[in-house]
This record gives sequence, structure tokens and C-alpha cells, in this order.
Amino acid sequence: MRRFALLFICLALGACGGDHDNDFEGGDRKVREVRLNGEEMNVGETIRTDVYFKTEYEWSEPKDVQIVVKLDPELTYKPGSSYLIVAGDRERRSPEDVFECEDGSSYLFYDIDNDDDLDFNVEDRYDLRFEVIARATSPMSVIRAVAGKHLTYGCGIHNHYQNEDGVVIR
Repeated sequence: MRRFALLFICLALGACGGDHDNDFEGGDRKVREVRLNGEEMNVGETIRTDVYFKTEYEWSEPKDVQIVVKLDPELTYKPGSSYLIVAGDRERRSPEDVFECEDGSSYLFYDIDNDDDLDFNVEDRYDLRFEVIARATSPMSVIRAVAGKHLTYGCGIHNHYQNEDGVVIR
């Protein structure tokens, strides 16, 4: 009987839902696609990168979302090239942090909230657009991204990236 009562309580608590903000993907915060504008590039060239993401809604209002983008060592972020695009409206938006590791890989950190001066009521039509520069040859250099809440990033921290794309650098 005691086991049955404990099982019933566990099932009842699980059925009531929970706080999905602590999930590694941040509930409904998710990177839907990482897209590089090309499959090959030369050292010194730039390439446009789009990170399409979605966020969680509460009472028809979007919740804040953080995006972490990891660049392989052969790529570097082009300062001043970043935009946040919502439903076709663009706003220049630099990352809150650009962090480079000793191995040459780097991280871009964006913290986006619904106070930004864009129409955040259009679900699933969010895009971060920026350029990266090829700085060394590589058979495949990858850009990875994750969206969530309370994300950590930095050298040696392994996130569960939700999407990625790669480019050959000649």
C-alpha cells in the first residue's frame, strides 16, 4: 500500500507539469537551424551565417532567450556584422560577449529579451545574422549553436548544441 501511495504521488506530480526553463534546451527555446551561405570559402573571405531560433511564449508574450554560438578555430567573428531579424525587421545587434579560447575556437553570446525594439509576437521567425572570416584552411570547419535560459559557455564547457553547419576552407 505504501508503494502504491508513493507511486501515485510521483505520477500526480509528474502529470502536473514542471518548470521547463531548466531543461538544457530551455523549454521551447531552440535553435531550429544554423545555415552558412555557402559550402566552400578561401582563407581571408567572409561568409554570412544565419542562426534561426524560436523562444517560449507565456500569455502571448515571448520569453527571454540566450543564444550561444561556437566557432571552430579556423573561423572568427567579424565585428559589427551582427543583426537580429524578427519578421523581416532588422536591428544591429552585437553579441554581449565574444570569448576566444587558447585553441582558437570562440564563442558568441547573445542575451535577447522581449524589450528589444522589434515585433516579437511573430512565432518562429527569429534570426541572428552575422559574418565569420576564414583564417586557416580546413577540410570542414563547423559553427554550432544552442538556445536556452541561463546558458554557460567557455573553454572546456561542452553544451548540447541543437544545430550546426560546416564549411570547407581552402
